[in-house]
Amino acid sequence: MQIARKLLDRIVFSATSQSIHPEDRVRHSVEFKFHGTTGKFELWGHDLRSESSANQSRWVILKFPGTGGRAERTTVHPAGFFPEGSVDGVWAVNPPGYGTSKGRPSLETMPVVICAAMDAVREISPGAKILVAGNSLGCVWALYGVANCGADGLLLRNPFSIGELISGRWRYNWWNAGTARYLARVISPELSAVRNAAKCQIPCLIVRSELDRLIPAKYQHRVIDSLAGPSRTLVIPGADHGDQMPESLLENYQAMFQELFADQL
Repeated sequence: MQIARKLLDRIVFSATSQSIHPEDRVRHSVEFKFHGTTGKFELWGHDLRSESSANQSRWVILKFPGTGGRAERTTVHPAGFFPEGSVDGVWAVNPPGYGTSKGRPSLETMPVVICAAMDAVREISPGAKILVAGNSLGCVWALYGVANCGADGLLLRNPFSIGELISGRWRYNWWNAGTARYLARVISPELSAVRNAAKCQIPCLIVRSELDRLIPAKYQHRVIDSLAGPSRTLVIPGADHGDQMPESLLENYQAMFQELFADQL
């Protein structure tokens, strides 16, 4: 079983550890405990507390990048969608194996890493509301975090459920004679994005690439259709998985965000 989990981790994660200049981003080291041992991972982001106002609702944004993403590259988006001065900070997670976070990336440890990250941003900004954002694989972590640790808002880009994608797509199985379909069975049900979406009753904005070749629409809709709270979906016409949003959609994107979160901003 342990060998199966390690092989699955190699399929799921694309960790990198090369040095990336963080520019003006701030680093936090976060501890987590797993099976009696203590590990550490890092948060990188923008501390905006000096710009925030005590006279309005305060927010903190926690991001979970995709499988090849790095926290050192995180931007302040979507802080600009909030009232001026209401965002304390924007933070992103480098799980174990990414950047200078020690250890190896593992589906087994991700639940405790996710909750430790949620606790960390609450310590950084006590009393602030939390918007959790996920991109691709990061949507799995974001949905787990909201379902199990609570939050006030969700922003997802091209969500999917790991087990369904690996089991259902030939691209993950042709080179290993279908072994990946067997490996997908060892994924803990607690990481099911579909199951966790059904527990998320907070507002959620989804951005979806119309012609996503990595995560086809049917896999995204299984998660989107399971969300228990109010949601809106913005489709980027003709876009593949990693394509940027065209400027022509930015105004609509912001309007949709502010409409969805109108009661909380």
